[in-house]
Amino acid sequence: QAALVLSVLYTLGTAVFVMIYDDLMGPEPGLDLFNSYYFSFITYTTVGLGDVMPVNHPNACVVAIVALISLPLICALNQVIYMGAESLIYHTVACVEASIDRVALEKKDTVSGDDETDAIVEPRH
Repeated sequence: QAALVLSVLYTLGTAVFVMIYDDLMGPEPGLDLFNSYYFSFITYTTVGLGDVMPVNHPNACVVAIVALISLPLICALNQVIYMGAESLIYHTVACVEASIDRVALEKKDTVSGDDETDAIVEPRH
């Protein structure tokens, strides 16, 4: 959860940076906060659709800054998500295995209990 919060805060901080940077670099109004956040998120996740770009300045500098900082962060976030999924799957499999073992043991006890009472063998003379 901490990695997700860190990721959202990083993307929001990057969006504010892109919005201010784009607004200061040219005569036209720059990207608004939503489009800056969208641009930062798409760049951060390395999707790079190219449908939203900074208005007043070539984006190569901004994309390079966002990508260089965000790649290690996305790597750490992916690792945290992977470890959480692995733990969930392991515990689920362990729970299912314990349930199967319990049912098999109960069935074995039931079968062996029936054999002792029903199968009284007379000794041969």
